[in-house]
Amino acid sequence: MSTSAREGLPPARRSFMDKCKEEPLVPLGALTTAFVLCGGLYSFKVGDRKSGQMFMRLRVIAQFGTVAAMIGYAAGAGAIDWKRFLMPK
Repeated sequence: MSTSAREGLPPARRSFMDKCKEEPLVPLGALTTAFVLCGGLYSFKVGDRKSGQMFMRLRVIAQFGTVAAMIGYAAGAGAIDWKRFLMPK
């Protein structure tokens, strides 16, 4: 997306699109989590408990991956004060 095309977008939307480009694993993880959750809910709806449980376990893994990506991007950007976490008062 060129700079001129982004200028017509509202600031919040422009920021969201920029964040997606800077941190592509976060929206990908969120979409994966949503997809797996929908699959699990559908499995429970049709009565396939074994498949539903598998989907729910995969959902937890997808959520963990998304949170890990968020923490990784925050750490890479220097937004986390590691001294606060590693050396308690």
